[in-house]
Amino acid sequence: SLIEVLDRSTQYDLEQAIDLGKIDRLLRYPAFENYLYQSGRGVLFLSTVFAAKIRGVRELHHKLPPLEFKNLLATAASTLIGKLAEHEVFVTYRGEGEFVGVIPRRGQQALKLLGPEFAFPIEESEGKHAGKLPKEAKLVIGPAVPVRLPTRGELSKAIWTAVEKVRYTADPLGHSDGRPHSSRDRPHPFSRLKDNETVREATLRDEFKEMLRDQLSSEIGEHPKATKAEAKPRTSAFMKRDAAMVKKGASKLFPHAAKHLKKDEVPAPEAADCPEAGKDSADVLPISGDDQGPMRFSNA
Repeated sequence: SLIEVLDRSTQYDLEQAIDLGKIDRLLRYPAFENYLYQSGRGVLFLSTVFAAKIRGVRELHHKLPPLEFKNLLATAASTLIGKLAEHEVFVTYRGEGEFVGVIPRRGQQALKLLGPEFAFPIEESEGKHAGKLPKEAKLVIGPAVPVRLPTRGELSKAIWTAVEKVRYTADPLGHSDGRPHSSRDRPHPFSRLKDNETVREATLRDEFKEMLRDQLSSEIGEHPKATKAEAKPRTSAFMKRDAAMVKKGASKLFPHAAKHLKKDEVPAPEAADCPEAGKDSADVLPISGDDQGPMRFSNA
């Protein structure tokens, strides 16, 4: 029927932090975190963080159609905001029937006046389990968590502490220890859905690769050189060159460079080699220099 098709198309998990619509002072979970982290210390100094949870929310999620369960969450949020409207409260829905709020000033006193829990009505349902639904549901308010220094770490710790406290208050048997867990054991509200999406994408990617490999092997076959190709041995980076094969004057940049050409020096003539040299001949004294020749002098 059309009702069943509508229910299947609008179905969502209980852990999903869905959008409850436009309600005054109700923020989505990412916007609520940005408000806490980007507000100045003067705004949230000595503020109070708290959490609230619908009692028996899993059973209500099973019995109510998706749209009616969404209306139930919106009714709980609007009722909670209405009771704390004088204290400038901001509330968000984070999944699993849990709400987190922050009160800038005098939050502990306001929560004491609110009480440990309050009831709100459940609208008439048209689902299959309409006869088994109660007339009202209860929203449990967890203990207040004061924030003395509103840093990012302290605010995150306050949110998780408030959530753990309200879970223990709403279901003591399910959380018998009653102590706050470490940050490693605290999953993000979107972490499970993100992990499922990542696993599904990886599975589809592997199936596509296998299908593409089968298609290519059936059309063109395996490459004939693929099996014959052998890995070439790599020369070690620390292997030294043979000194006998390296030319003199070679370098790392020019290993085969030739020898530097130098001008041949002309030896100076000696007196003993000249047969015409006599007693009147002049002695020759060499003078250092590149372009100057020998200088002669005589005793005559």
